[in-house]
Amino acid sequence: MKTYLIYKLSYFLMMVSFGFIASAQEQSFEKQTPKTAESVAKSVAQKYTLEKLKPYTTILEVPLDKMIIKDLGNGRYKITEYIKIAYNSIPEKLIYEVYLHYSGNDLNSSVIDSFKRIEK
Repeated sequence: MKTYLIYKLSYFLMMVSFGFIASAQEQSFEKQTPKTAESVAKSVAQKYTLEKLKPYTTILEVPLDKMIIKDLGNGRYKITEYIKIAYNSIPEKLIYEVYLHYSGNDLNSSVIDSFKRIEK
């Protein structure tokens, strides 16, 4: 019985120490890869597009790698998104434009200025 308890205790301590090591590595990785304003703008545009279009669709894909971003200066960005969307299983590819800006130097405080569909 004692060996079983010692085994369980050592297993528990090993898992706890592994958890601490894994979380420390994850935090150091986040510190080493700073996010640029462009990458944050792309993710904000993707999240906003998903929020706006998801209730009306059956399939919605907004890939980050197909977004075209243009810096307009003063923290303003124009993002062109190529979206794969389906209404009632009729797939089509659409183009949307998102204009956004940052208030101050904080990358987490972005404001969406415009969201519109571009006709082909």
